[in-house]
Amino acid sequence: MLRGAVLAVCITGLVLAATGDVWAQSKDVKIFGDLRFRGEAFDNIWDFDDDGRNAAGVRKANDDSWQYYRIRTHLGADTRLAEGVRAFVLLVDEYRGGNAQIAGVDQNNIAVENAFLQLSDVFGFSGVTLTMGRQNLIYGEGWIILEGTPQDGSTTIGFDAVKLSYNIDSCGRVIDLFGAKMAEGAVGVADDSDFYGLYITEKNILSPHKLEYYILRVHQNAMQTVELTSRPHPEKTVDTVGARLSGAVTDQLTYATEWGQQFGRRRNVQNTDYCAIKAFAGYAHATYAVDADMSPKADLGYWFYSGDGDGTAEDGQFKGWDALFAAYPYLSELYIYSNWDGFDAFKGRRNVYNAVHGIPDNDPDYGAWSNMHCAQTGGSISPREGMVCSLHYQHWLADKNNGPGGGSTRGRNWVAKITYQLTDNVSTHLYGEYFSPGDYYLADADDAWFTRWQLLVKF
Repeated sequence: MLRGAVLAVCITGLVLAATGDVWAQSKDVKIFGDLRFRGEAFDNIWDFDDDGRNAAGVRKANDDSWQYYRIRTHLGADTRLAEGVRAFVLLVDEYRGGNAQIAGVDQNNIAVENAFLQLSDVFGFSGVTLTMGRQNLIYGEGWIILEGTPQDGSTTIGFDAVKLSYNIDSCGRVIDLFGAKMAEGAVGVADDSDFYGLYITEKNILSPHKLEYYILRVHQNAMQTVELTSRPHPEKTVDTVGARLSGAVTDQLTYATEWGQQFGRRRNVQNTDYCAIKAFAGYAHATYAVDADMSPKADLGYWFYSGDGDGTAEDGQFKGWDALFAAYPYLSELYIYSNWDGFDAFKGRRNVYNAVHGIPDNDPDYGAWSNMHCAQTGGSISPREGMVCSLHYQHWLADKNNGPGGGSTRGRNWVAKITYQLTDNVSTHLYGEYFSPGDYYLADADDAWFTRWQLLVKF
């Protein structure tokens, strides 16, 4: 961790030194960062099996009782190099250790989270901004666009992208046009992945509500990665159209809803032919704030993601929703692991639960939220200033009953969280989930849990 932090500081120093004259002449330079400590533990969230040792008492290779810690450092610089010219750099170092199963050794990862140049009023048009380089793309509540680097967990989320944004103040409209390179393999070989999008935000057309609508395309050639050497990502072209509406009905009642349709084509699971994509997903949730002591809030929500039965070409269609860039714990820190093929590298390079129980994979696509219904209810209170305590219940169902148990109930999940803002720059939280598998899984599936504590210091 110390070595990584020192290296991050050195890299920033070299950048500043190389552009010293420019930075020195800048009238607005801000150096910032944060230090985040996390301790995490979970049990059974890959195989839903309590028995981590065999009859001889030897730890099984598929035992998934993990305890580990993570220390992440951010160091960034934000400056205006000239009138209408902004430069932004954010470096990240994360150290992970405490469990021998994490690739056998402790890990240290240094990366560039952001590094972009932003030009304002380009082409002589007021309100037009051009951003070039590694940047965050976060839209709505991150239901479909947020995570640009899903294979490193929460270490980074940046996209290597170019974005042209037009902010029309007169009518409250923002038009974003962007393109991103998600992966690039060998030079001259069709093994890359690209992302393009048009995203429009309307602030006044339905005032006081906000309307967002978009057209997105992901084109992915068949790729082979180091992490998934025996499981290439399928070749596919996915087009997504969708819209989001959010706002306040009253001073106490707020809501958001978003729905999307996907079409295009992709290779089938057997990699023998192409399937036409026909998928659908969406959500709706609302929160009611009570005007009383401890600021109680109650919320209710529903999420739906279409699924595919077996991914064959028999009907010429693949109906499983592609989460695109929402492959992160959007709804659950625990259940994402049970449905995320990105962890194949740890467990025999195939779907973990299926590998343990000898069940053929239904879909090798890299993704998270698909073939699901989730109904959630819960609420929160603030027992003291700066503290929020929340508790939610999630009921998970499958759109297609293609699980090993043959049923439609994925399971029941309880989510509890306590956050506390100690000072303006220091915050902490405790988080926990407890999941009981349903008949979508085998009858002997055991309960699973996930817990985390965090301390975040900003500077």
